[in-house]
Amino acid sequence: MKRSLYDIISVAAIFSYFIPILVVLLRKLWRDTFFILFAVYWLLGGLINMPDLLPGFSEDLKSDMGVIYNLLDIPLILIIFYYTSSSFMIRRYVSFSLALLIVFEAINFLIYGLNYDALKYSLGPGIVIVLIVLSWEIVRYLQKIEHSNRQSAKVFIYAALLFEYGTFTLIYIFDYFIPNSNSEDSFLIYYISTVIAIFIALGGYLIIKIKKRVEEPMLQMQNLMDL
Repeated sequence: MKRSLYDIISVAAIFSYFIPILVVLLRKLWRDTFFILFAVYWLLGGLINMPDLLPGFSEDLKSDMGVIYNLLDIPLILIIFYYTSSSFMIRRYVSFSLALLIVFEAINFLIYGLNYDALKYSLGPGIVIVLIVLSWEIVRYLQKIEHSNRQSAKVFIYAALLFEYGTFTLIYIFDYFIPNSNSEDSFLIYYISTVIAIFIALGGYLIIKIKKRVEEPMLQMQNLMDL
């Protein structure tokens, strides 16, 4: 019974990664940098996890892909934050933290090689950095008296990621610091949190108003206007 539940949730989670990019295409949101970048971020997550559903991939190959993805995941999301945030202070914090994190990851990789031990000491600080940025963005939103439609849509994306990375914190603790923890339970929590996070994010993708064609060239300037 538990195995059947795991299989169903894992398939649902992997396919849910592709929903944001599908909504972007259907709603023609590809000219909005914020929404397309986060949709691509989740798309990459789906592609990385897809081998779990396909035959012909060895466990060693899937393990190596998982390690590489986890090494690149947090730097990638921080780069997206840098290019989509309207706050100079947040962009400055992200650029400084990203540089330190990349150096730290490189050192761990040289010491431990391409395996999950290389992630133990870099994932923790990386998760904390991401949670700080997400909380910072949400607090900035709550401090405003009035909100534009786009700002409200963006906060759904931040809330989804906050939930996803918050859950990832628990998985990280169980995997690395609690002896004899069940890896299948960790993956089940990971997949469930993914499904929930994607559906939270869909709120943002669905409520954002589609701009008229004459306004589309201005979409690249929207982040600077959302002060």
